[in-house]
Amino acid sequence: MPWDTLLAAALLGLGLWIARADHATTLVPLWALAAFAALAALWAVGWGGAAHGRTAALLGGAVATGLGLAIRWWTARRTGREGFGEADVWILGAGGAVLGISWLGVWIGLAAAVGLALVAMGQRRPDALAGDGAAILPFLPTLLATLALLALGLHTGLLPRSPF
Repeated sequence: MPWDTLLAAALLGLGLWIARADHATTLVPLWALAAFAALAALWAVGWGGAAHGRTAALLGGAVATGLGLAIRWWTARRTGREGFGEADVWILGAGGAVLGISWLGVWIGLAAAVGLALVAMGQRRPDALAGDGAAILPFLPTLLATLALLALGLHTGLLPRSPF
């Protein structure tokens, strides 16, 4: 079995575990996030480096992480509540490296659309950490699910190297 298939299976399995942990408690252990980021970096340097280039992977990871941190900071300053949790920022950075800079906007837009569809269907849940009963959008699982779909499409050649 090729290394990229094993790496993809490890990313998928760990991603599912992270999504379950986030859904159950909104707390994801740092070791799981760091392991996911490390596996994503290996993917980006190995298969991703051949598919869309290491520079695109580095830019994707850096821009996604910066965007996640900016949204987290801005919403905390503006509303007093973090719009993204720490796990969201980690997954954004890892996913940005896997997909590269060219697919970053498509991925975040798709994840947001899926998240909004879940909200429209009543899939919000109380924020266990805040304890104030405010409902939150479970964005991390939508990030992971859409990342898996896009990465699979790119890996199998069903999607082009660039959406443009």
